[in-house]
Amino acid sequence: MSTFFALVFVAAIIGVFRPYKFMPDAKRWHYGVAAAVAFVLVGVFGPQAQNPPTKDVAQSAGGATKADEASESSPAPAPEVKTAWIYTEDRDEMRDATRKFAEVESENSVDLQFPYGEQSAFIMLRRDPQHGFDIMFRVRSGQILCHSFTNAYINAKFDDGPIRKFACDGSSDGTSEVAFIRDSKTFLKSLKSAKKAVIEAEFYQNGRVQYVFNTQGLEWE
Repeated sequence: MSTFFALVFVAAIIGVFRPYKFMPDAKRWHYGVAAAVAFVLVGVFGPQAQNPPTKDVAQSAGGATKADEASESSPAPAPEVKTAWIYTEDRDEMRDATRKFAEVESENSVDLQFPYGEQSAFIMLRRDPQHGFDIMFRVRSGQILCHSFTNAYINAKFDDGPIRKFACDGSSDGTSEVAFIRDSKTFLKSLKSAKKAVIEAEFYQNGRVQYVFNTQGLEWE
């Protein structure tokens, strides 16, 4: 459409200077008006130039790019630590308080003498409203040789640290499957900072045996 009006415009301009013989009644000013109208129509129907992106759009695009760059450059979140600790609690109705426990099972098991057989071991943390805080080393079945009337002890090694000796006591009810570690606060501090612990304890008719624990990720106040 714009091409047609452009041709009309050119023809009208020529007619201003040299009127056409086949239009004897047309005056020069007629051609001038026709040229002006055709010129306007060329502008109306001509292709429209695309407007450049507005400032807001440009800023939006720029902001998205910067956000993407920031996302790509930001460090990945630290992987979640997989822990072997199991947490439980129960209610002391008499004292209207809660007992809390954390326990981890050994990575290995030991074949103890008859009648006990293959046994894994456990490190248990207990916070009790009556007895306070305790750390226990225990097995499901066996005889750990830790008695309050002897100089009994267990050896412990945390990560690549030195071997440390911890005195231990037996259970007050005479249960042989449990040994209470005396310096529980020091032991707890080492547990919380270590990824691995090796416990060596003496068992009846088995001598000293070793258990390996994955201790990373312990959460205990």
